[in-house]
Amino acid sequence: MTVVAGSTPDVVGTAGSSGGSAGSPRERRRQWVWGGAAGGVVVLAALAAALTVPQTSRGDLEPTSAAPKGARAVVEILRRQGVSVETVRRSTDAAAAATAGTTLVVVFPELLGPEQLDRLAVTPARLVVVGADLPALERLAPFARVAGVEEARVAEPTCDDPAATAAGPARAGGSQYRLAPAGGSDGSSTGGPAVLCYPADGSRERGSLVVGRAAGRDVVLLGQADVLRNEHLAAANGTAALALRLLGTSDRLVWYLPDPGELAQSKDAPTLTELLPRWVPWVGVQLVLAVAVAMLWRGRRLGRLVPEPLPVVVRAAETQEGRARLYRRAGAHARAGATLRTAALRRVARRLDVPVDASPDVVVALAAQATGLSHPAVHSAFLGPAPTDDRGLVRLADDLATVEAAFTAAPQHPSSTSPSSTSPSTSPEGFPSR
Repeated sequence: MTVVAGSTPDVVGTAGSSGGSAGSPRERRRQWVWGGAAGGVVVLAALAAALTVPQTSRGDLEPTSAAPKGARAVVEILRRQGVSVETVRRSTDAAAAATAGTTLVVVFPELLGPEQLDRLAVTPARLVVVGADLPALERLAPFARVAGVEEARVAEPTCDDPAATAAGPARAGGSQYRLAPAGGSDGSSTGGPAVLCYPADGSRERGSLVVGRAAGRDVVLLGQADVLRNEHLAAANGTAALALRLLGTSDRLVWYLPDPGELAQSKDAPTLTELLPRWVPWVGVQLVLAVAVAMLWRGRRLGRLVPEPLPVVVRAAETQEGRARLYRRAGAHARAGATLRTAALRRVARRLDVPVDASPDVVVALAAQATGLSHPAVHSAFLGPAPTDDRGLVRLADDLATVEAAFTAAPQHPSSTSPSSTSPSTSPEGFPSR
C-alpha cells in the first residue's frame, strides 16, 4: 500500500525522526588519529626508500650490477688483477679527460650527440666502443663502417689480433662492421690499418670485433655487448678471456655511461620544431581551416536564442504520489511518518485556531480536550515513535485520521461534558473501537 504524503515537506522534530547523523566527536577524533598514523607511516617509508642508496644497480652494462645484463663480474676480476676501474656518469668532459695509458670504455654510444663525440675523439686514451653506430664510427673510428646486425653465436676469431687469437672461440654476432677503404670514402686517411675479427657466418668481410688506430691511439669496436655481461662470462669458451684482454691492457680503466639528459643540454641539441616532420605545420593549417568551415556551417543553421514558456502543468496529486513512491522505494518510513504528522498537526492547529508559534505539545493537549480522546493516545499519534515498517506507517495514518475525524463527532462544548459520558467504548490505544 502506497501512502500519499501531505503537500508540506516540513518535518516536526520527533524523537524517532531519521536523518543523516554524523559520527560522534570521539569517533571522528579516532578516525583522524588512525588516518594521521597511516599517513605518517607512508611518508616515513617513502623517505627511507628515497634516502637508501643501493650498493648495486640492475642497469644494462652497469659496472656495479650483479644482474645477468650487468658487467660487475668483469670489473671485479680486473680489479683483482690490479686494474683501477673508475665509473663516469653523465659527464662527457670527465670521460674525455682520460689520459694516455688509460682504457676508456664507452657503452651505448647512440646516446651521445655530435658535440660529445667530438670531445671523445680528441682524448689520447685507448678507446673501446661497445655497439658503435654510424655517427660514432665517423668521429671515433673512421676505419670501419656499419654492416648490419647478426644473431649471437660462438665463433672463431679468424684474425691475427693477439687478444682475439689468445682468447679463441668467443661469443660473437650483434652489430657487424666492415673495414673502410684504405683512403676513406672521402679520400682522407683512416688513420692506419685495421683488423677484422670474429667474422659473420659465411662472410669474411663483416665481423663483430674491429681493432684499429685513429688519431694516434688504439680504437676497439666491440659489436657484441654480451662479451662484457655477467650471464655469458662463465661460458665454456673464450668470452671471459676476450673481455679481460680487451679491457685489461692498461693499469687504469674508465667506464663511461652516457646520460641522455646531457644531450638535451647541449648547444647542438635539436629543438622541438626541428624534430617535427615538415608536414606537421600544414596539418595545423588544415585543422584551422576545418574548424573555420565548421563554425560557418553550424552558425548559419543556428539563430539567436529565443525564450519560450513551456505549457506544462503538473497536478499536485501526481507530485504527492511520486514522493510517496520514492519514500517507499527508499524505505524511508520515519520520514514519511514525520511528513504525515506535520500535515495533520497543522490542520488540527487551524481547526483549534491556536497561535502559529504554539508548540506541538500545546496543540496535542488542546486536540485531546476538543475531541474527547485520551491525551496519551493523541500524543502517541502526533509525537510518538517513528514507524519502522509499512504496517506501522499504515497504523500511524489510521490513528491520525481517527484524531481528525473525532473533531466532527466532538460536542460543541467538550469542556462541559465528561469524556466518559459522551465517548463510546475505546480501544487499548485510547481510540474509539471500530
